[in-house]
Amino acid sequence: MNLDPKEMQEKLRDLGIRGVLIITRNGMPLLVRSFVKEGDQIFGKDPALFSGFLAGLGRFADDQIQGLLSDIGLHTVRLFFDYTEEMIFLLAFDEIKLTVLPGYEVRTLVKGTMAEIKSALQDYFADVDKSIEEIVKDPKLFEHHRDSLNAIGEVLERILYKSHLEILKLIESGS
Repeated sequence: MNLDPKEMQEKLRDLGIRGVLIITRNGMPLLVRSFVKEGDQIFGKDPALFSGFLAGLGRFADDQIQGLLSDIGLHTVRLFFDYTEEMIFLLAFDEIKLTVLPGYEVRTLVKGTMAEIKSALQDYFADVDKSIEEIVKDPKLFEHHRDSLNAIGEVLERILYKSHLEILKLIESGS
């Protein structure tokens, strides 16, 4: 798995993974990784606006339905959600590519992948002496951390790629 970052992103796109979006519970985008072709948009023209919408949707589900949103479909994309106390993690997957994969196994692997991504981000923030809320309120500090988080993006891409290879192995073995 010695692919350079551009090759990794192309592989993820070919496999149906469209992007990863990590936002604060208030809707501020912390990390945006898109694997769609140049010019296409997975998280809208303005990721901050899209993030606010998704955070609001998550709050609505939590407050009004007393449950966390696990996934939703948006036309040809399925968004999988996972949460920590301070962040929302979203994985965008091509709905058409998803239909050929076995449902339960995919959901299990997506949840495991999201847990690995959450762990990587929690490890990052464990070494930071300020809370996410404090970081977001200070624009200079926020930009510093956003640059650092972009470096973590390549690690997340490798996690996604490894998980998708596991899905393909499941399919080949007939499970």
